[in-house]
Formats: sequence, structure tokens, C-alpha cells
Amino acid sequence: MKKSYHVEFDLDFKRNSFPGKFVVLEGIEASGKTTQVAKLLEAFPDAVLAKNPTDGEIGTFIRNEVLGGRTDIPPVAYQYLFSADREIFQQELIELLKEGKTVICDRYFWSSVAYGAIDKEDLDIEDFEQVSLVSLSILSMYHQFLVPDLTVYLDVSLEESLRRLKDSVKHTEIYDNHETNVKVKKGYEWLIKKFPDEITVIDANGSIEEVHGKVVEILQSRI
Repeated sequence: MKKSYHVEFDLDFKRNSFPGKFVVLEGIEASGKTTQVAKLLEAFPDAVLAKNPTDGEIGTFIRNEVLGGRTDIPPVAYQYLFSADREIFQQELIELLKEGKTVICDRYFWSSVAYGAIDKEDLDIEDFEQVSLVSLSILSMYHQFLVPDLTVYLDVSLEESLRRLKDSVKHTEIYDNHETNVKVKKGYEWLIKKFPDEITVIDANGSIEEVHGKVVEILQSRI
């Protein structure tokens, strides 16, 4: 007989106690993350770009083999690989923060929750309780890592995302990416609702310069 149990637990995120600051941009595909990170590095030339995955052995394997589509692994294994790579990244991050550097990252562990939830085949993405259970189980792998001092979620509509995808990728990839975006956006919405003090949301439907201005304003007021 199959038994199920209702389990609840508290998450206590690890906070940055060093002089430097850790900033992360999050968002669905075609939200403008990579562009905005590049703009921030121009605006803040002393800031340091953090790669996610890293350039280490595990990060390179993730980028080339897993994300590159050469190796097909179960979703759980994918999460463990990212967790291992981020453990290595923590040491590099802490050293930079100790030096007083501002570290800017394109996605962090929040994205593992948003994307990880949709990898569960029997998950009803519209069921908040189901999404909560899966998302919390993923977060339990990451809460020992430093939480960013500032996480900015670039909130772009699905319609605008689709328009940008049409302008930037092959036609055969557009609708696969769009379907993924629909689900991932639900994952991010769960995160924003669950952790409103950790994630700052901005409207990213405007021009590159308009969005850049909003991001810079937030950084200058919060960092």
C-alpha cells in the first residue's frame, strides 16, 4: 500500500556577511537577462561577472554535455550536478566578496527551482501545492549557499517573450522554447509569491535602455 505524508520545514538562507555584494538577474527565456548583465558590467566596470555554470570541470560538463544536448540525464542528476558546481562556485564567490567586489550573475539557484519543477513529468503546474512540494525539495539542496543580496526578476510577458524568440532563434525552436517559458514563468511566480523579500520584480517589456535604467536604479538604491 502506498503511503503519503504531509511534511513541512523552514528554510534559513545563508546571508552574505562580507563587504562585497552579490547581484543576480533572473527571468524566463528572452527576458533580456544576458543583455542586461552586459549593460550592468558596462555601467559598473569594477563589478565581476560570475558564470553559471562555472568554467570548472563540472560546469564545463554541464554546459557542453548536458545543456549542449549530448548527454541525456535524469532531472534529479541534473540538479545534483548543478549543486556540485555551485558548491565550487561558492568558494570563488566568497573570496570575491571578501575583497569587496560586486559580483553579478546571470541566473542562480532560483532558476533551478523554476526549471526543476517542470522536469517532473506528473506535476500539475497549475496546482500550487504540488509546485510547492517539488520546489521546496529542490530548494533544500541549495539553501546552504549564499543567497544574493539582490535578485532582480525581469518580468516579461509571454507574448513579448515569443516576439523576441521569433527575432532571435530558428523557427523550429521557437514554440518549444515558448512552451517551456509558459511553465517556467509559473515556477518563477511561485518563487515570487513564496519569497517576496528575496526577489525584486521589474517590468522588462520595454526597450533595452528602459529596462537598464530600472535595473541600475534598483542597484543604486539597494547596494
